[in-house]
Amino acid sequence: MIDYFKINNLLIGLDIQALLDFEIKVNENTGEQYIHKKKSANLNNLIFTITPGNRFVKVQGSLHKFANNGTRNNDRFTFDRFIKVTEQLEKYIYPDDLINVLEFGVNIKTPFDPSDFIKNLISHRKKPINKTIKEGMEYASCEYNQNVIKIYNKGLQQGPQGSFILRIEAKYLKMQKLFKKGLKWSDLSNLETWLYLGTVLQKKFDEVIYYDPTINLKQVPESERELIETGHNPIFWENLSGPHASRIRKQYQNLIKKHGTMFNNLPELLNQEINEVVKSYQFSPIENSISFQPEKPAMVKSYPLLYGNNSPMAINDRICIVTGISISCQKPESKFLCISGIRQLKKTDPEGYEKLRDQRLNSKWLIYPLEVHFREIAHSIRNEFYNPKHNTRQSILKINEDPVLFDQWPLISQDKRQIAGV
Repeated sequence: MIDYFKINNLLIGLDIQALLDFEIKVNENTGEQYIHKKKSANLNNLIFTITPGNRFVKVQGSLHKFANNGTRNNDRFTFDRFIKVTEQLEKYIYPDDLINVLEFGVNIKTPFDPSDFIKNLISHRKKPINKTIKEGMEYASCEYNQNVIKIYNKGLQQGPQGSFILRIEAKYLKMQKLFKKGLKWSDLSNLETWLYLGTVLQKKFDEVIYYDPTINLKQVPESERELIETGHNPIFWENLSGPHASRIRKQYQNLIKKHGTMFNNLPELLNQEINEVVKSYQFSPIENSISFQPEKPAMVKSYPLLYGNNSPMAINDRICIVTGISISCQKPESKFLCISGIRQLKKTDPEGYEKLRDQRLNSKWLIYPLEVHFREIAHSIRNEFYNPKHNTRQSILKINEDPVLFDQWPLISQDKRQIAGV
């Protein structure tokens, strides 16, 4: 779902030069290096740019293409695939980095040629849809001050033999329009964010006005035919005003669905594709709630600090379920000590922070800035929560495979069998 993004000021700053190869620009005549010009580095189609004057480091590009080694974005980009991308980018983009531009959408396989749909687009609400139709490109958009709605034939990127793929996406140029408090990089790893973006995308598409060429106007009752013929003109919607505008739009859309046959299933196809994109095998829904939580091993559910270093405490005491350290300064839904909590720990309890750092920070990260330390410590904590499942499974399988004098299976507790999933 999430595709293009831009962060104008990465927290890593100029330290990123130790991680990426930035181009060096020189004067061809003198060989002198230009030190006052922008320089960039390409990481699988993500472009990192350093601006010398203000020393800002910017990143922009398609996360979907990045997931495909920088080549294409015409397949399905799911939440789980995005999580893998964040793991690949954790050295370059920090959880608290603020996103300035975000583009999200889905690729829908349609039973009709997307070209036919694009040709029959009329308006988005009151605003006419602009269409660019030429060889190799069939693209439609409707631009507002802070966001853009885009619909285009994605199958054309695969050449003449490509599948029928319709791309529907929204691009927001200011995050406050979507999220009043802004959007952090870490927020994109929250499944609820994806559910919300899916809802936004569906709402935007519900406001699109289009015609269906399979309609036989001669068979449409005269009382309904007038609105269909009038609504085919974008100027009608542009001049429509007042509280009844939304009602008339819905009435027109219902008539198109009633008498047309080509595009009737498109809203359902969009809904199905969004559901597939936000489906996660790492997260499972809480009953009767849209809130999603990580699936926990059985023993950790019963003993939340089993893998921590502190004494067990009640789950409601707002402590990290791995370390037992207070996370009262973090979001209410937090389960682990994260970067903001670690930063606060360093301020309020330096000795406690040093102890945590010594336990969890690999020595190879010591030469990097504090923000990198915080990130790696947080990563270690999350890993410890999930790794016992895999470690226990491997140990149990090894017991069953290795030759032994006595059968050890009865000695393995039910809790550990549940953790290992065997």
